[in-house]
Amino acid sequence: MDSGIQKQIREIQRLISTSGSTTMERLEKLTQSLFLDCQKSGNAEGIAYALYAQGMIALKKMDTKLALDKLEEARKHAVLSGERETEVRATSGIGLCLMFQQNYEEALEQFLDYMRLYYEYNVGTKYYAALNNVGEIFRLLGKYETALQYYLEAQEVCQADDYEFLWVLKTNIANTHIRLGDVDQARRYLQEARAIGKIPEGTHYAILMCQCQGHLAHLEGNLAQAENLLKEALSFYQKQPYFAYIMEQNASYEDLYEIYKKQGNWEAGENLLLEAIQYTHDHDLLPLHIQYIGMLAKHYEESHEMTKAYDALRKFYHGQLQYEEVRRARKVRNIELRIELDQLRKEKTELHSISHMDRLTGIYNRRAMREHFDQFARGELATESQKVAGMLFDVDYFKEYNDLYGHLEGDTCLRTLAELLQQLADEYGGKAYRYGGDEFLLMLEELPVETFHQIADDLPNQVRDLQIIHERSYVSDCVSCSVGMLIAERLVFENFEQAFMRLDEALYIAKRKGRNRVELMNV
Repeated sequence: MDSGIQKQIREIQRLISTSGSTTMERLEKLTQSLFLDCQKSGNAEGIAYALYAQGMIALKKMDTKLALDKLEEARKHAVLSGERETEVRATSGIGLCLMFQQNYEEALEQFLDYMRLYYEYNVGTKYYAALNNVGEIFRLLGKYETALQYYLEAQEVCQADDYEFLWVLKTNIANTHIRLGDVDQARRYLQEARAIGKIPEGTHYAILMCQCQGHLAHLEGNLAQAENLLKEALSFYQKQPYFAYIMEQNASYEDLYEIYKKQGNWEAGENLLLEAIQYTHDHDLLPLHIQYIGMLAKHYEESHEMTKAYDALRKFYHGQLQYEEVRRARKVRNIELRIELDQLRKEKTELHSISHMDRLTGIYNRRAMREHFDQFARGELATESQKVAGMLFDVDYFKEYNDLYGHLEGDTCLRTLAELLQQLADEYGGKAYRYGGDEFLLMLEELPVETFHQIADDLPNQVRDLQIIHERSYVSDCVSCSVGMLIAERLVFENFEQAFMRLDEALYIAKRKGRNRVELMNV
């Protein structure tokens, strides 16, 4: 990917993790610019990331419907372009959308998909953030012990210098202990959060601490202090138009309402619920909207305002029916998306196979050779050995063979030789390629150096043992081969061209010395 585009992506990713109106404006401009630049240049990987960023911007603005559309589109583009990290990020973003829609079952599916892809692709995303999100879902479902397991696992694998995440995570753990009624553990994790470093005043992290302290004061029966702290948190959240505060805001509404009930302040409780109902309606937060209507119906029932209670209850049941329709439609859409993604992955695999296989011999081609060499060099195809062996293989006097026996026989000869090399690759865990014409390459690793030599020394004999008659060869009655061999440390060569040039030198020396032999090039 172009270095300029990579720089843009890094800056966008940094801004996605921050907040503020100025940040949002810059984020939107950068993302739009990236999308147009990549569209103009046909950069499929950049387009996939730009769509992901557009989805995250929509999510920050609490437009979960638009966010889902963009993130699902981003995931499709990422699958087709092979941009694994963007596919993983988009999957996590979709999980967040569904979580904030309170579609917890499908959100969990997405986060589990994220975790699977994280390990399968070995990408550089924050795995512990997904663990935290799963913990959040279980906490919202009231399964606090399960939530704690995920939070603590996230804490174990979290980067020690990711202070902002640790502030959030430890506060989540403290809030979970509050829900479990464990004051001591709640205080412990709040103290640990503060000990991480100085929390900037007026930030989301400071308000999270304030809110958690309010929940703790409520648990300890200090209702006046709890009310003041939770009001302060609510005042902050209501001024922020971003998705990240919805769950905290909801928790503040619920706890503050319980405080008003305990104080016998029915009017304040009613006003708070009406405020929450209006807020969730204005921001199209249907599940939360229904939840608050249900709370209002119960409030009227307990305050003996039965007419208002029946009216609120009717709206509650109507909202539930409406939400069930939304859920059913989303489930159908989710099934369709999974089928579509599976089909896209299948098509991509088939296209990849076609483009990376030699049509004549059925083994890997030159394109695959270059790609696999880069993987060898990066150590992605090995677990222990740092040694890599390459054997560049050339059929002796193949032009003469073609001239005498014809191209059909020549093709049959090449297929037979390819089968031999593929057998060796299968036996020793390597890869066989047709470089072009009558040239082949065998790449091996994970073997002792002595075994590399043994395979190379035996190769000319194995070719002769095929007994493919060659009456115009000057070195043998049967088809023979010359081999240039290279054994090197994995990171010796910077690129494929550099390594292949040394192999080609070794092959040239083998031919110059009389062919039908192996020549080792020292590195």
